[in-house]
Amino acid sequence: MIEVNKKQLVWTLMPLFFLFMAATDMFLAALPTMTHHFMVTATVSSLMISAYTFGLAPFSLISGVISERIGRKPCIVYGALIFVVTSALIPFMPNIWIIIALRFIQALGAAFILIVARLVIKDCMTDKEQINTSSLMAIGMIISPAISPIVGAFLFRFFGWQSIFYTLTIFSFILFLFTLKLPETLPKENRIKRLPGAKEYFGNYVKFFEKKLFFPLLLMVGAPFAAYWGFIGISSFLFMSTLHVQPIVFSCIYATTAFSTLLGNYYNRKWNSTGATKFYLIFFGIVISVIGTLILFFASIPLGTLYIVIVLTVGLLIMRSAFSFIFPSTQVILMNIYGREGGQALGFLNFFQFLLGSLGIVMVSFFHTNPLLGLQVVSVFFTIVLILAWLGLKKCGYSTKSDFQFVAGMEMHSME
Repeated sequence: MIEVNKKQLVWTLMPLFFLFMAATDMFLAALPTMTHHFMVTATVSSLMISAYTFGLAPFSLISGVISERIGRKPCIVYGALIFVVTSALIPFMPNIWIIIALRFIQALGAAFILIVARLVIKDCMTDKEQINTSSLMAIGMIISPAISPIVGAFLFRFFGWQSIFYTLTIFSFILFLFTLKLPETLPKENRIKRLPGAKEYFGNYVKFFEKKLFFPLLLMVGAPFAAYWGFIGISSFLFMSTLHVQPIVFSCIYATTAFSTLLGNYYNRKWNSTGATKFYLIFFGIVISVIGTLILFFASIPLGTLYIVIVLTVGLLIMRSAFSFIFPSTQVILMNIYGREGGQALGFLNFFQFLLGSLGIVMVSFFHTNPLLGLQVVSVFFTIVLILAWLGLKKCGYSTKSDFQFVAGMEMHSME
């Protein structure tokens, strides 16, 4: 295990995780204005969000293995540099399609940061330290929805939408300078001699589907993630263009999703420590996800703008907190079942998660003339997918019996 200054390492990596989410959260309030500025439809302008998540999907699969060949530090440094350059170019582009392409390239930098940073943690920390550090890294992603939209709305109101990307450029450049001081945690003697061929590398992912449990687990995580990114894709048009909410107010509403995530995480850890099984935690997450989706339909009752805003906010907060119960337990099940291959299985989970997130954004963008209906339709669709995934888990034998017995049973079955 490599000896490094772990505290310094954590405080360098955590802002990078914040940057990953801020790249989208910060310009949401400006999205309707950018739509008019470039004289395109909401469907086209939403591609600035979906191009980012769509790029994260494939780049998440390859960034880890590239770092196994050239080292961790170069990947993070190059990733931060790509982020700086793309952020600096976006406000000067005369065409929105060029911006969409830059957002896709920006996802390459974000993928190197998101995936390789986790491998750095694995290289130099014990299992217990990894759990604690991963929780700190998650804070960076959780607080972004609480801070970035408000900062972005303030910049947009007083300095225009371009100032948002100027700010991202400055912030990412500062972080880029800090990455230059990161230690290399993967010595040359421990690196792979060559990059595997496409057939060899992606063939390993195909093997994961040999276990019937794998696909339901993917859907279990991907469905609520896609519903949330569908909300991200349509939220500014719904609240600002349709309900005429001010950018600052919209940003504060969006920021509350961070607190619902923190609250969900708190109760997930609390109930887990008191003996609740992963079965019940996942089931509870599904139940409140269904409740949140149903609440969204009460927003169709014409009782005034304030009523609609409150109902939508409550429904979305409940749906967002559901992910805090579903994802951790699903991730643990996946890692336990695949053992040494759990890390690669988790990488595919991230790929699938971002892929469905892109689908959620694309689906909701077709409802730009009626964003409320779009949010409702997409939320119902992915809630149904979530329920079907749950039924798939039960069909594979997952039940209220202890998780250890279930995992052991799956491993014995795979050996036969």
